[in-house]
Amino acid sequence: MQNRSVSKKPSIIIVTGISGSGKSTALKALEDFGCEVIDNLPIELCFKILKKKQVTAPLALGIDIRTRGFDPSSFHLYLEKLRADPTFTTTLLFFEADSDVIERRYRESRRQHPLGLSVHVRDLICEEKRLLSPMREIADHLINTSAYSPPEMRSFLQNTLGFKNGLESALYFLSFAYRRGIPVYADFVFDMRCLPNPFYEEKLKFLTGKSKEIWDYFQGNGQFQSFMELFERLVFDVVLLESRPAFVFAFGCTGGRHRSVFAAETARKLVEKRGQCGYVFHRDLV
Repeated sequence: MQNRSVSKKPSIIIVTGISGSGKSTALKALEDFGCEVIDNLPIELCFKILKKKQVTAPLALGIDIRTRGFDPSSFHLYLEKLRADPTFTTTLLFFEADSDVIERRYRESRRQHPLGLSVHVRDLICEEKRLLSPMREIADHLINTSAYSPPEMRSFLQNTLGFKNGLESALYFLSFAYRRGIPVYADFVFDMRCLPNPFYEEKLKFLTGKSKEIWDYFQGNGQFQSFMELFERLVFDVVLLESRPAFVFAFGCTGGRHRSVFAAETARKLVEKRGQCGYVFHRDLV
């Protein structure tokens, strides 16, 4: 990930990059953070609005190859004008992902690539990367989402751009399966494989960590209770003393179905009981 030094509170955030790399998810997150969001508006109309509009609140603009009048090779001219305006600051975010990851996302969503139809969608992905290379060169932040989960992306945007949920840090609790890889952008990773595995209990193996039966299974487990006591002290006596907009806590187990899910759900309930806002996401729970 490449970053350039920018203002902590940019007034205009331009979101661009490769199709299928998570731009829509990023725009939704920015809207949640209080930005006004304009997506896929024709270039000329977009900049006419900016000339007439006094930028008082953060504004996020979604611009990519779908946008009418968009020319990646000359976009730097528009960007230079924006950056030269002393009344606001401008940040360009360029989203990308590995070609095989984007190809898999297209197969799973069954959506057509914006460049059209091809026997191999990978050819279109490579062509789009070539077309957008001038944009990539002038970006303030290069964000590769190949290994990002939605909480990790939200946390990155909050910490990088300085957005906060009110006066609190946002706490994200993520469950995952070790066999599918560790969330590389998590702030803390906890290995829950030390706990007994409900998978080997015939009545529990097809349930998830959200089930009452799984909760009952772990309620009397002294090892887990000790872990949660230490976790609570970590969060409230150490982590929240650091002034950051967001933190991601990842809990892993073998299959990402029982122990990790239960731990993430329990962590969220624990912080909410103490008045802190928590968000939970189960990456590998099917």
